[in-house]
Amino acid sequence: PLETPFLQTILRVYREETGDDSPPRTMGGGTYARATPNIVAIGTGFEGDGAAHEPDERIAVSSLQKVALIYARILHELAQ
Repeated sequence: PLETPFLQTILRVYREETGDDSPPRTMGGGTYARATPNIVAIGTGFEGDGAAHEPDERIAVSSLQKVALIYARILHELAQ
């Protein structure tokens, strides 16, 4: 559930780093998260990046740096 401390930590860090307070979204397609209890798949799509999982998939270097920071902070805070 969205109210769990686990998901609240992920959302808080994402929002602090991006300033994006929009509600989390689900996506079509599938990940292993569907088959594993207490797991979520997280990702970002920043404006200006190419479409994910399509021909010519790409991400701006600045977006890659930002998402690396977000993931590192999430892992650090969850490990506390």
